[in-house]
Amino acid sequence: MIFILIMVNIILLVIGQTLWKIGVSGDRLSFNADSILKLISSPYIISGIILYSLATVIWLYILSKE
Repeated sequence: MIFILIMVNIILLVIGQTLWKIGVSGDRLSFNADSILKLISSPYIISGIILYSLATVIWLYILSKE
């Protein structure tokens, strides 16, 4: 069971980082409020954050059990 959770954790982390990469590609990053707000409100970035958070919860569970 732990092995399966580790694999799910890895897959979620990779998908989350890939979504972040897609979310920031094509736009030049600048440090102004409008650019940051546009970046944060991107569906790719939001999805990546959700998946990364889920992976973190799974990782904490794995660490507590092993």
